[in-house]
Amino acid sequence: MMTKTKICGITNEDDLVASIECGANYVGFIVDISVESHRKISPKFANELVSKVPSGVTTTMVTILEDVDRTLDFFEQVGADALQIHGDLTLDVIQKVSDSIDGKLIVSVDPNATISNQLEGISNAALCDSQREKGAGGTGKVTDWESVRKFREKTKLPVILAGGLTPQNVSHAISLVKPFAVDVASGVEGPNGLKDHSAIREFITNVHKAEGGK
Repeated sequence: MMTKTKICGITNEDDLVASIECGANYVGFIVDISVESHRKISPKFANELVSKVPSGVTTTMVTILEDVDRTLDFFEQVGADALQIHGDLTLDVIQKVSDSIDGKLIVSVDPNATISNQLEGISNAALCDSQREKGAGGTGKVTDWESVRKFREKTKLPVILAGGLTPQNVSHAISLVKPFAVDVASGVEGPNGLKDHSAIREFITNVHKAEGGK
């Protein structure tokens, strides 16, 4: 099965169009996070970008969940296909979100944490990312691939690998972890914080090249 690609932290239409034209399967929009990030956009603007995405590409609202009702309200405003939640999450909270949304749920987890083995039937996918404060991703630091591989081998959930992926290392990461999808933000950004369209193209090309090793 071909590894899917998610380009995350999209903040403008040019980067969105480039991601789609290069073959991204998922595009991510970061909304309502309580840490500083140049990738954060308003729910209203996220909705405008979501409306421009063709069918066949999955739109994802990415957030740090601190207030369930607030997150659910924003998710409805954005109108994305999937909700990706980060934070200090309990199983009860994840279940409540899962029961309340009309869309797919992606939960960011530590692959070594007990909760990561309790999400089958609640979440649609598990995302493994290097984390900073409040469970936020986007660190640019490489995740412990070996831990993610072991988690992927024992879970029935689709596993999305994130954290420090670049065009240069993504093929190796896929050959080792064999994830359902790979997720990149900082690894395809230029020095101005905007997406580097040539890097997006190279990243997705190298994802496809890795298929022979899966």
